[in-house]
Amino acid sequence: MTTRRFPELAHDLVARTPLRAKSLIVTVFGDAIAPHGGTVWLGSLIKLLAPFGLNERLVRTAVLRLSREDWFASRQIGRRSYYSLTESGRRRFEDAHRRIYASPSRRWDGLWTLAILGLGGMDAVRRDRVRRELVWLGFGAIGPNCMAHPAADHAATRHILQDHQAESEVALLRAESLDGNAPWPMLDLVRACWDLDQLGEAYRGFLDRFRPRSPIRTPIPRRVSSPGRC
Repeated sequence: MTTRRFPELAHDLVARTPLRAKSLIVTVFGDAIAPHGGTVWLGSLIKLLAPFGLNERLVRTAVLRLSREDWFASRQIGRRSYYSLTESGRRRFEDAHRRIYASPSRRWDGLWTLAILGLGGMDAVRRDRVRRELVWLGFGAIGPNCMAHPAADHAATRHILQDHQAESEVALLRAESLDGNAPWPMLDLVRACWDLDQLGEAYRGFLDRFRPRSPIRTPIPRRVSSPGRC
């Protein structure tokens, strides 16, 4: 790919990829701002994100919401507001970075991590928030208050419970299947918890969209057959 084509490709990717303001801002902070001082003036952040199609109002609204969610801390110097990641925000970014970029486990040990929600009078609103965070980590729902993961990041899981003050209201357990010689019920359970066909389509779409930016040609996986890859 020539240098001349790269701006065209970048513009095309932005035009065809739906961007979420909060997610993009967290990514920019973690990848570009935190390693280089860690603090940015809001006006500079607005200019930095303008090429991605985010206007000033969207950036201000997203930064305010992220501050309320304890991602950012602000500091006022004169009339300017400067933002940096909180300790909680930095930890959450590191958890996400590890999940996205860490090498996948080569072999599943056959053990599941179960999260039992709603203990100790946990209200529905907080339960739903914790459930959404666990889904982002890759947990699947076995039932209304039971979620499972074949290879969970235990540190990231505990961080979620800490951030939501839910450590005493969610039980984390380790379990294994007793049907080692009869895998079909387990495969049915996996397909009930995760939409593997949709996940496969999403991965293929991602590869098709971003492969032109890399000289490496990666074979497209046709299906996900092991719960250890969910």
